[in-house]
Amino acid sequence: MAEPKNTLKKVARRVPGARAVRDTLRARKVGVGAAPATSSPPPPPPADPIAKAITAEFDFTLPKTSSILVLGDEVERVASELRTRGFSTITTTTDASALATFGDDQFRVVVATRGPDADFDRELLGHVARVASTVVLVQPQEQVTVSTSLLEQAGFTGRSEHPVEGAEKETISVLRRMEAQSTLHDFWRQPLPHGNTPQAYLGPVHRSRALHRLIKDLDGDSKILEVGCNVGRNIAYLHDNGYPEVAGIEISPHAVKMLREKYPQLEGREVHIGPAGDILPGFEDDSFDLIYTMAVIEHLHPVEAAPVFDAMVRVAPNILAIEPENRLSHRQYPHDIVKEFTDRGMVHVSTTPMVEAITDHYEAAMEDYQAYRFVRADRAGAGNATDGAAASA
Repeated sequence: MAEPKNTLKKVARRVPGARAVRDTLRARKVGVGAAPATSSPPPPPPADPIAKAITAEFDFTLPKTSSILVLGDEVERVASELRTRGFSTITTTTDASALATFGDDQFRVVVATRGPDADFDRELLGHVARVASTVVLVQPQEQVTVSTSLLEQAGFTGRSEHPVEGAEKETISVLRRMEAQSTLHDFWRQPLPHGNTPQAYLGPVHRSRALHRLIKDLDGDSKILEVGCNVGRNIAYLHDNGYPEVAGIEISPHAVKMLREKYPQLEGREVHIGPAGDILPGFEDDSFDLIYTMAVIEHLHPVEAAPVFDAMVRVAPNILAIEPENRLSHRQYPHDIVKEFTDRGMVHVSTTPMVEAITDHYEAAMEDYQAYRFVRADRAGAGNATDGAAASA
């Protein structure tokens, strides 16, 4: 804006100090009535490397409401970075003795940091192992072996370990164990478990079609049991495509209610509600011709796994386990499926990658899944229909 003629001169003569203002305005080339210049806000400080490394280790599936305990030397910086990332349920303490006051599995994650002049002792790590199923440790490299060994003795398995970028003298280790069995069961009984709702299993049937192809050698009157049938999509598909004698076990009463509403053709078919470890042992020997699972064995807690495996090989001569490989999380355990069944007298007939079994659809999520087929040793080579499956897999 141009200066009004003689305005600045008149103001400068009449108002004390106005001459200096006029000269300043002219020097800045700012006209009368122009908005004052503004400066850009200072850039945010760089993220603390340890705090940044910790948050980078969290699964993208970790809900922002997950309860997190931050313990040790970097409490405030780590907690601040977590809040910046959107995590809201954070407890902090610099007092290791406070761990004794927390309940079992009270937290989803414990983040613990230690400097060069301190270490994680057995008592502290014992409490850490009790109060959360995921532990993130940041400590000097020379302390790592002792700390991770103590946690492994408490049932944890190493997931990752590497130097902290920007703080190379520090090593970050992530270890996990499954949650307590009761905690797992409570999770699966919910109407809408986070990230695993029953409604999600009503969708496309390409997995069910693959299952049907994997057992096509069985007679049509075979009795088939699915352990962990959820809303019943698989057993409904088998029922409608040549295998009417189906049954299921499902821990979630909400999923079974949906099954009854969605698949009326399953009326009269038994669907037992409860944990597999409670129900399977109650069946008579050879009650079924085939028992199969689909992403269920991975969720068996080690405490209940042995009775489930024992019952499966007793209740049916044929087993099909469609499971991912080597997954470990607060709700997954990497059972050695081949060893578990062959140690119990089953013959490992075949292993089929599920991406090959699903011929009409590509699903990246199934890349890690294998279909393991077993037949009881006393049936192998005796004309059992499963003998033909090995050649086709």
